[in-house]
Amino acid sequence: NNKDIIIVSEARQQAAQKFVTDMGEDAIGFLSNDGLSAAQKKASFKKLLNKNFDMDTISRFALGRNWRSATPAQRKEYQRLVNNMIVDVYSTRFNDYQGQSFEVKSSKPIGKKDYLVSSLIVPNQGSKVKVDWRVRDKNGRLKIIDVVVEGVSMTLTQRSEFASVIQRGGGNID
Repeated sequence: NNKDIIIVSEARQQAAQKFVTDMGEDAIGFLSNDGLSAAQKKASFKKLLNKNFDMDTISRFALGRNWRSATPAQRKEYQRLVNNMIVDVYSTRFNDYQGQSFEVKSSKPIGKKDYLVSSLIVPNQGSKVKVDWRVRDKNGRLKIIDVVVEGVSMTLTQRSEFASVIQRGGGNID
């Protein structure tokens, strides 16, 4: 029944919006906690990342066509290293947090399994930053598969960078 499908889709769309809102509140919670050390904030971020992001899908997409030629051992090591890289790169930016707020504005379905949740990071002064979250329903669980900051896809950026590194290395994934 089409009416039932629409209701389920709208419920999942609202769930995707709440999912991103809750994740944003979790992040602000540890970023704004002056009682936490840098190491504790980094550990909190790693936990948030692995809970809310589909790192397998993200890392596989970022490796692009090189995924197919990688051995199972290379894939496993690559995925471990990508996870560590993301934690290391973004945790160095925690000191930039100056009380910005996070506002989820809307969500819309994209295809059969994905939702685009639009948000703003609102600084105390200056321009708001538009951040869109691509959320996928994977077996009834919501996970983020891309973050688009001011129109720039983080997974596409990573894919381009990784392809360039592999090409400079003569096509060697190692």
